[in-house]
Amino acid sequence: MSESHTLTTKVCSWLPGRLLSSKALILYILMVFMLSTINCEINYIPLKPNGPEVENEMGERGLHHYKIKIENDYQQGEDLVVTVKGVGARADPDLYISTKSDPAPSRENHEYSCAKIGEDVCTIPSSDISVGKIFYVTTSCYRKCGYSLKAELLKEIPIRVQRDVSIVTSSAGKRIFVFNNTHEGVKDIYIVARSSSPTSSMRMFLKSGKDGAPTSENMRSADVWENAVVLKMTNHTIESVKKDQTYKILFETDQSVNATLRVDMVYRDRLLQEGKIYDDFLYARDKSCYKYNIKSADKKFRVGVYSFSGNPDVYVTPETEDIENLDKYEFKATEASDDVLVITPEDRMKIGAKKGWYHICVLAHSTTSYRLRAVESNENYFLEDGISETNEVNTGEDQVFYYTDSSLIRNLNLTFTLSTHSGPTPQMYVKFCGRTPDNQCQITDKKADGVQKSVLVHGQLYSFFKHKGEGCRKETVDQAHPCMYVIMVHSPKTMIERVSHFSLVAHHNETTHIKLREGISMEGIVEHSQSKYFRFVNRDSKVTNVTFTLVSHHGDADMFVSTLDKYPNSKIFEKKSDMSSKFADEITFKKTENRGSLLGVYYIAVKGYEYTSFSIRATLAREAGDSNKTITPIRLREGVSHNEFMHGKDDKKYFKFRTHMRGDSITDIRITLTASTGDYQYFVKFGSYPTENNYDYASFDASDIVMRKDDEKFKPRGTKYILVVPNPKFGTFPNKGRFALKYSTGDSIQPISKDTPLHGIVKIGDYDYYRYHSISQVDELTVALTPLSGESNLVVSINSNNSYPTTETNDYHSSKIGKDTITMSGRDLFKDNPTCDPLKALEKKISPCEIYIGVFCADSTDTISSRKNDSCSFSLKVYSKDGGVHLIHDGIPQKDHVKETEVMTYYMPLDKAKDLYVSANAELGDIKLYASFGDLSTKNAEIMKPTKEEHIRGSKEVGHSQMIHFKRNEVKENCDELEECMVLISVQGAGAVEFNEYSITAYYHMRRLIPNSPSFAVIDEGTMAYFMYKSYCEDCTIFLSAAPFAIDSDIDMYLNIGADKDLPTTDSYDIKRDEWFTEHIELDTQNEFFKKKNIDTMQNTILIGIYAKENSIIYIDAEESKSRMKTLSHGKGFHVEQPANDQKFFQYIHKGDSSIKFELTGLHGEVDMRVNCYNPHQLDRPMSAYLPQDQRTSKWDTNSKQSTSIVIENEEEEYCKNGVYLIAITSMEQGAKYTIEAQRGGTFTSKQIKIGVPIKDQISEEHEKQYMFVLDKKKPFKVTASIYAGKISFSIGEEKDFTRPLFESEDDHIEVSKSDVQKFKTGQNIYIRVRGEFDHSEFILVATHDDSYSIIPDSFTQTFSIDPLDEDGLRLMYYPPNVDHELKIQVNSFTDAVYFHVERKKEYLYQIKSDKLAFPKLDMNKLAPWFTKNWDSHARHYSETVQMKSNRTDDYVILFLISPQIIDKDLLRKEKKDKVKVTVNINSHQMIVLTANVAQEVSLSPQVGDYAYFKFFANGRKDIEINLVPCMCMTEMFVYKTYNHAVQHISSLERSHVMTNGMKSIILKKASGPYFIKVQTDSSPEWEETKNAAEYCSFQLVYYDKSHPNFHYSIGSYYPEKGGAIEYDWPSHAHLHLQWGRIMKEGPFETEVFPTIGNMLVFKEKSIFANSICGLKHHKARHEPLYFEPGLYNQEKTFNLNEMPELYKQESLTFYFFASVNRDGASVMYQPTTVTIDIGWVGGIPWMLILIAVAIISILSYAVWHFKNKADVTKEKLDYEMNDIRNVARVPNVEDSSEDQPIG
Repeated sequence: MSESHTLTTKVCSWLPGRLLSSKALILYILMVFMLSTINCEINYIPLKPNGPEVENEMGERGLHHYKIKIENDYQQGEDLVVTVKGVGARADPDLYISTKSDPAPSRENHEYSCAKIGEDVCTIPSSDISVGKIFYVTTSCYRKCGYSLKAELLKEIPIRVQRDVSIVTSSAGKRIFVFNNTHEGVKDIYIVARSSSPTSSMRMFLKSGKDGAPTSENMRSADVWENAVVLKMTNHTIESVKKDQTYKILFETDQSVNATLRVDMVYRDRLLQEGKIYDDFLYARDKSCYKYNIKSADKKFRVGVYSFSGNPDVYVTPETEDIENLDKYEFKATEASDDVLVITPEDRMKIGAKKGWYHICVLAHSTTSYRLRAVESNENYFLEDGISETNEVNTGEDQVFYYTDSSLIRNLNLTFTLSTHSGPTPQMYVKFCGRTPDNQCQITDKKADGVQKSVLVHGQLYSFFKHKGEGCRKETVDQAHPCMYVIMVHSPKTMIERVSHFSLVAHHNETTHIKLREGISMEGIVEHSQSKYFRFVNRDSKVTNVTFTLVSHHGDADMFVSTLDKYPNSKIFEKKSDMSSKFADEITFKKTENRGSLLGVYYIAVKGYEYTSFSIRATLAREAGDSNKTITPIRLREGVSHNEFMHGKDDKKYFKFRTHMRGDSITDIRITLTASTGDYQYFVKFGSYPTENNYDYASFDASDIVMRKDDEKFKPRGTKYILVVPNPKFGTFPNKGRFALKYSTGDSIQPISKDTPLHGIVKIGDYDYYRYHSISQVDELTVALTPLSGESNLVVSINSNNSYPTTETNDYHSSKIGKDTITMSGRDLFKDNPTCDPLKALEKKISPCEIYIGVFCADSTDTISSRKNDSCSFSLKVYSKDGGVHLIHDGIPQKDHVKETEVMTYYMPLDKAKDLYVSANAELGDIKLYASFGDLSTKNAEIMKPTKEEHIRGSKEVGHSQMIHFKRNEVKENCDELEECMVLISVQGAGAVEFNEYSITAYYHMRRLIPNSPSFAVIDEGTMAYFMYKSYCEDCTIFLSAAPFAIDSDIDMYLNIGADKDLPTTDSYDIKRDEWFTEHIELDTQNEFFKKKNIDTMQNTILIGIYAKENSIIYIDAEESKSRMKTLSHGKGFHVEQPANDQKFFQYIHKGDSSIKFELTGLHGEVDMRVNCYNPHQLDRPMSAYLPQDQRTSKWDTNSKQSTSIVIENEEEEYCKNGVYLIAITSMEQGAKYTIEAQRGGTFTSKQIKIGVPIKDQISEEHEKQYMFVLDKKKPFKVTASIYAGKISFSIGEEKDFTRPLFESEDDHIEVSKSDVQKFKTGQNIYIRVRGEFDHSEFILVATHDDSYSIIPDSFTQTFSIDPLDEDGLRLMYYPPNVDHELKIQVNSFTDAVYFHVERKKEYLYQIKSDKLAFPKLDMNKLAPWFTKNWDSHARHYSETVQMKSNRTDDYVILFLISPQIIDKDLLRKEKKDKVKVTVNINSHQMIVLTANVAQEVSLSPQVGDYAYFKFFANGRKDIEINLVPCMCMTEMFVYKTYNHAVQHISSLERSHVMTNGMKSIILKKASGPYFIKVQTDSSPEWEETKNAAEYCSFQLVYYDKSHPNFHYSIGSYYPEKGGAIEYDWPSHAHLHLQWGRIMKEGPFETEVFPTIGNMLVFKEKSIFANSICGLKHHKARHEPLYFEPGLYNQEKTFNLNEMPELYKQESLTFYFFASVNRDGASVMYQPTTVTIDIGWVGGIPWMLILIAVAIISILSYAVWHFKNKADVTKEKLDYEMNDIRNVARVPNVEDSSEDQPIG
C-alpha cells in the first residue's frame, strides 16, 4: 500500500466516521485547508476471496478500506467468511462490512458488523451473495495495532472452542460449522446456538469425522434454556467425546435469524501447567476436573479460581480413582465468587502426598465463567493485563508478583493498582527488571534507584510508569526471557499481627477493555473528557437482570453501555446513566424489556466530566433457585462505603467481606448502613448466607451492627455474609431505594467523598479514621462533625506520616462540645505539594494532597472503665466552597453552618409517592430555606439551585424551625416529567453572626432524633407521628420530651423498645406516658420495663409514637446523658417536675463571650440553683469533679426564694468563654415544678413560648426582646403582660423583623379578635417584641386563646384584662405541690363597679386524661347582691387561705374560674371601658413575691414569732417606701438583702418601729436589686392584749417607687381635705353633727376637687388597727356596727342620739368614714373620731364642762392645725398601682384624737 494512499485513506475516510468521537471536531476544523488539496475519494484495496492473508498496521483510531468482489467461479451455497486477527496479544482490530462504498463502512455505518474483543469473524450468508457483487470492508483499531485480514468462500465454517460465532440469515437457511477437539481429558462437549427469538425455527445436527456430512439423520439438538438449542456430547452419546476428533455441525433455520453459536468443554482430568491461565466455562450444576503434578516438596501449592460470573467452588485431592465424589476430596474452597486454596507442604504431609499428581475439580452452582491457575511458589505470582489478582499478606511479610505482556515491546503508560479489601493498607513497590529471569528480578532495597513506591489516592495504591519498549524487542533467538516488572506488596511489621487482603491489577494504555468480574468492584481514575473501557460477559441463561453500578468517589463520571459497539460514548450507546456524582450511577438490562436474551458481551465506557476516581462493578440477578449457591454476593472493601440500589419491596441484596485477624489484631467489626431513600433491615452470618430467620446478627432498623470480639459467636477469620432487605414496618418502600453499606475494624482508614456525609460510630476512648483526597491546592476545605450521640471530638493531620492523628498529635484540633468544624486554607494545607492533580502526582512520584481525619469518642465523666462498650455516633462531611451540592439522607439530620447571605445547597433523591418534609433548626443565628426540584442526571455545574428570588417553596417558621412540606400530589406534579427526581434545598444565612449554625433534615415518614436538636411535627386529630432514637450507651439516662405549642392541646407518648418491634400504637406499646400537656420520660436500666425484661443496657432503638387527641403542632426532643444531665439550649425553656429533696443536673454549652443568664420560672415549690463551669479545651480533671453539688463546689448560687435568676457577666473572673456550664437544681420538702432556660446576653433571638404557659423575664430601658409562639388554631387570642417592676410596651407581628407590627399593646395587653385572626394562618409563628421603658423592668408574659386557659405560676401576681360581661371570665390552672400545704388565693379588682367570684376545684391528672378537662362553672346560687364569700368590697379583693390535703399520691392541679360580676352598671358606664383589670396571686410558697403598688394581705397565727417572707426587686437606684399595715394584732417587719439573712434573722437593713397613721413604714434610699422582708407578730408586751383577743393576725404589705408616681392609678393622687379629720358639733340637744372635707385629686399639673361618695360606720368598740381599710374590715368582722350608712354624697351627717339604742352615760362612739372614688383604685380612709356621750347632759347645760371642753377643743384645734401643716410639707407624689391602703399616708396621727371627750 502506498504512502499517499494510506494518508488519503486515513484522512478522508477517518474524518466522516469519527466526527462524533473525542477531539475529531477540533481536528476537522484545523485540517480543512489541508483537505482541500487532497483527493478525498476513497481507494478501496482489492481483497480476493480465498486469496492470501493480508497483513498491515494502523495507528490509533485508524481506518483501512478493502473491497471483495464475488467472481464467476462462485459456487451456490458458499458463505463469505471475512476474518481479521490482531497481531500481538493486545491488538484488537474491528471489522465492518457494507454493500455500499459511500459512505464507507464504519462504526456508525455498516450492514455487517462482527466487532468483538480479539478475533472478529463475519459470515455473509449465501443468500446475500451473487456473482459480481462487491462487498466493502473496513478494518479499524481503537489503539495502534497490527492485523491480518482474510476472505474465504466456504461451505464449512471453522470455529474455535469458547468463541462466539455469529449466524445472521435474512431468510431460511443452512450453515455447516466444523471444529477439532485437541484437548486432553475432555468429559463433555456443549454446542449451543442461541437466538434473539424463540427456538422453534432452529435445529442442529452433529456428525464426527473429517469427511462426515451432517444431515437430519444424525445426532439432533434439544431445545433448552432461553431461546437456545443444545448438543451435548459425552462418552455415552451417539457421537462421543474423543481427542483429536473433528466434528461437523449442520445448523438449520426456517426463517431469518440472528443467533450465536458456541462450543464449550467440560473436563475430566485436563492437564494443567504451572502458572498458566485457563479460562473456562461451566453450566449450572456442572463440574470440570483437572490434573496437576506437584514437583516441589517445600513450596506452597496455590490453586485459584477467579469467577467472572457465577459461583464456582474448587476441590483438591491427591490422585484418586473416585474422581466424581467431591465429598471425599481433602481440600475444599466453597466461598462465593473467588475460591483460593493454599496447600502447604505440612498440609500435604498430613495426607501422605507431599508431591505427585493432584486432582482439581471446579463445581458451578450457576452458569459460571471463571479463570483457573495453579502455582507452586511461596511468593511468585504473575499478573495478566487487565485481570485483578486477589491475595493476602501478613504483617511484616512480603508478597511478590510479576508482570509481563507482549505489548511491552512498545512504548506504553503502565498503571499498577492495589485495592485493600480488609486489614491495613500495605505498601507497594514496583521495579522494571527488563529481560531478566524472575529469580533475578527482585527488590532487595526499597530505596534503590528504579524502585518506585506507590502513592495512595482515594484509598487505592497506584504506581505509574512511562514504559519504553525499545529494550524489550526480541533481537535474537537466544533472548528467552521477556521484559518483566516486579511488584512487592509489603506489610510493615507492627506490634499487632494483621493480615491484609487485597487485589492487584496491572494495565496499560493499550488495554482496550478491562474485564469486570461479577460482584467485585474495579477502581479507576479518569481525567476530564477521558474514557476508560470495560467489558462483562454473561453466559447464564437464568439471569433476569444485568446491572452495572458506577460510584464516583471524587468528581463526576458517566457510564455508557452497549452490547453492539465495543466503544460506546455519549452518542453511541444502548443505555446510559449520568448521575454518578449524586450517590451512584446504575444501568440495568432486564429480561422483561423484550430484549430476547441477556446473554453475551456488554461493553462499558466510563467517561470523566472532571477528574474522577471511581469504582465500577457488574452484578447479576438470577431466577430463584433451590440453593443459595446461585447467589453471587457483592464484595465489600474495608472502610469503603458501597452505594447500592434496592428495586422495590421484594428486592434483596447480598454482600460479603473477609477478615484475617489474629492475636492482638482482633478488634470489633462494625457494619454501617446509611439509607438515602427507603427503610431497611439487614442480617449478618459467619460462613454462610443469612436469612431473615437465620442469622448471627441483625439490625431491624438499619442501625449499626457491632460484632464484638468477645462475643462467643465472633469469628476473627473467615467470610461474613450480609443480607439487606426492605423494612416493611416503616411504610411503603419506594420503587428505587438507595443505601450505602460498609464495614470497618479498629484500624480502618476510611475514604470519604466530598459533599457526602458519612455516618459513623466509634467506641468510647477510641478513634475512627478517615482519609480525604483533595485535587485543589487553593480551595478552602471544611471538615464538619455532627455528633449524634456521645461526646465526639475532631482531629486532623495533613502529614502522610501521621495518618492516625490523636488529640495529642495533630495539625488541627476542634474539641468543641456539639458541632465541630475545622476550616483549612488549601494554600496553607498543600503549599509544599507541587501539584494536587493525582495523575501528575503519580508521574512525579510525589504524595497526593490528602488529609487524615480522626474522630475521638471522649469521656468527660471519667467513667470509661464502667462504660467500655459505650459509643459515640456522628456524621462526618468534607466540603469546599465550590458551589457543590451536598447529599442528605432520608431522616438523618445533618449539622452545618453558613455565613450571613451565603447559601448551602442540599439534594435528596425522592420517592414520588410520599409526602416530603424538610425541617431545619437554627441553633445560632437565623436561616431561611428555599426548595425546588431537579433531575438527578443534571451536572453539578448546571443545577438550578433554589434562591430567594427563584424557588418553588420557601420555608415557614414553626417555633424555632424552618419547615417545608410538599404533599405527595405536589411532589408527583413537580417530578412527573423527570426520570429521577431530587429535591434541592438551599439554606441561606439570615442572622448577623459570624456563622449561622443549624441542623437540617429531609424525611418522608419517620424522623431520626439527635440529641439537643428538637424536631417539630404537625399531627392530625386521632393520628400518630413517629420518631426513632438510637442509643449507643450502655449505662446512661435517655431524656425524651414532647409538648404541643398550646396548653389546651394534649398529646400522649408511646414507646416500643427494640428495633425488632413494630411501631407503637395506642393499644400495643412497651412504655406509655400520658401526663397532661407535656410528656417527659427519663429512661434508664432502672425503668420498670427494663427491669421486667431483664434489659441491662441502654444500647437500643427506641420507636416513639406521639398521639394527638386533636389537631396539634408539637415539638419533641431527645438526649442521652451519662450523668443524668439534660442539656439546655439557648432561648428554649425546659419544663421540669422534680420530687421532694431531689437534685437534678443540667448543662449548657456556651459559644462565644457573651454574658449568660439562667432563668427559672417556678410553677410551685422552692429550689436551690447552683452553677459551675469548665473549659473543655483545658479539662484537667473529670467533668464530674465540676458538678455544683453544694456551695463549696459551685461558683454561683441562689435560692428561688431569693432570686430566680443567675446572671454571669463576661467580665467576671470565673466566667468561662466557650465553656460548659453545669447547673444543679435542688428541690425542698414540697418538691417543685418549674421551667429553666439559658439566655445569652446581646443575642437577639426569638424566645419560644407556648400558648397558655407564662414566661418570666426582665429587660432594661430602651432594650428590646422578642418572643414567638405558634398559632396552633385559628382562634382569637390575646397577649397579656403582668409587670411587677418597671414598665414595658409590646407589639405583635407575623415577621420576626417587625418591619410592619400588626398590633400595639394598650393597657399591657393585646387582643386579637375573630376578624383580626383571619390575617394569620394556622401553624404560623406570631412574634412579640417587648421594649423596656424603665431602668429595669420585670414581667410575666402569656399568650392565650380566648376560650382557653393558662397556667399561673406560684407566688407571682399576674394581671389580666377581662370583659365584665363575660361570666366565663378567667380560667387558670395551678400546679400545687403534692404534699399537704396551705394555699393562699388573692384576687384584686381595679374598679368598684365589678367584683369577682372565684370557683375552684381539684382535679387529679388521671381524671383529666380519662375525660375532657372541665373547669368549674359559675354557680348563680352562690352569688350575693354585693358580697361573695371572702370578697372585701371596700378593699376590692378576694382573699382566701385553704388547707390543701392530697388524698392520693399522684399529681393533681387546681382549676380556677374567676368570674366578673357587675355591681354598679352606672359606674361601669361612666368609666367607659369594655375591659376591666384584675390581678391574681396564688401561692403555696413560703416566699411571696410582691408587685409594685399591689398590696398583699396575709394572715399569721397570734403566736409570738410567727412570720411570713416577701421579696421584691428594686431597680434604677430609686427610693422605695414599704408600708406595713397591721389589720389585726400588731406585726413588725425587717428588711434584708439576702434570703439567708432573712431566714437566719441577721444583718437586717431596716426595721419598722412606731406605727404612724395606722401603718409602719420603711424607706430604702437608692435601692437596687432583690430585697427580702420578714413580717412577724410583735413580741412587745403592750400588744399582748390584742394578740389574746385575736384568732389570727392579719396585715397588708405594699411597696412603691416614690419617684415615679403614675397619676392614673396611684391612690396617692387622692387625699381628703383637712388631713381627713372628721369635725363635729352639737346643734341641739341629743343631736351630733359631723362634717368632713372633700376628696382632692392631685394631677401632674394641678389639683382638682373630686366627688366624694362615702360610707359611715359607727361602733361602740374601738380598735387601734381600725384606722385602715383592712383594719376596719377585720373590726367589722368581729363587732356588729351600731350604725351603717353607705352612699353619703355630702360632706356632713347629723345623728339623733335618742335614736341610738342602749346608750349609757360616759359611753363612747367611734365614727369611721371612708370615701369611694370614681377611679381604678380603692377607698380613701378618713380619720376615725371617738366621742364620749354624757347622758346627763340631756337635762341641762353644765357650764363648767363647757369651759373645759372649749379648752380641750382649742388644744386639739392647734394640734390639728400643726399636723395638717406638717403633712402638707412632707406630702410627696406617690406611684400607687391598684393600692388599697396607701391613703393612710395622708391621715394624721389619730391616737390623740381618739381620746374620750366628755360632753357638757
